[in-house]
Amino acid sequence: MARAVNFYQTLFFDIDETLYPKNNGVWRAISKKIDLFMVDRLQISEDEAQSLRQQYSRTFGTTLQGLRTFYTIDAEEYLDYVHDIRIEELISPSPELRLILQAIKFKKIIFTNASRAHAERVLMCLDVSDLFDRIIDIQSLNYVNKPLPEAYQCALERSGSPDPSRCMIVDDQIRNLIPAKALGMRTILIGDSRSKFVDHNITTIEELSERIFSPA
Repeated sequence: MARAVNFYQTLFFDIDETLYPKNNGVWRAISKKIDLFMVDRLQISEDEAQSLRQQYSRTFGTTLQGLRTFYTIDAEEYLDYVHDIRIEELISPSPELRLILQAIKFKKIIFTNASRAHAERVLMCLDVSDLFDRIIDIQSLNYVNKPLPEAYQCALERSGSPDPSRCMIVDDQIRNLIPAKALGMRTILIGDSRSKFVDHNITTIEELSERIFSPA
């Protein structure tokens, strides 16, 4: 059944490789810092660190969760270290994104496995900080990350407990959308991947408006 756009109350956005183009180098820089963190703290080679990062990400949703499971590390130190990159040199203001967000009149919330500080820097670089109602980051989730179902329940609670069927979520990872869809959210996958397990597939954030303002 088609639903009018005013049926929806809340739109959740991932941030990295969702609000900005995948090929701009941000995630590559963060991945490099993760590898260096593990090389230093775990006393392993860079090749071993890269392999472990990928393994933990696949298994736990984030490298941080894997490290917290098997090692004693300071999560705050980790987040500060891996997000200490030159974002301002990689992300520019996006007038197109700003117009899209301004047209969406219901609540807009960042829902990210990254830190609040990182999310704030990205939003500032994109010049859209003032257009979001809230940031739900990994710290506010007590390090329970997507795609764990508990993360979505917590995000809903922190957003005023809206009916999931009246929520949308945009993410670049299929695995992060499947739990949201199971709760009844309308799911939008962004990027080159395609999946029958989500409601909409878009390539870039500029295509978002036609999906949001189209029938479900």
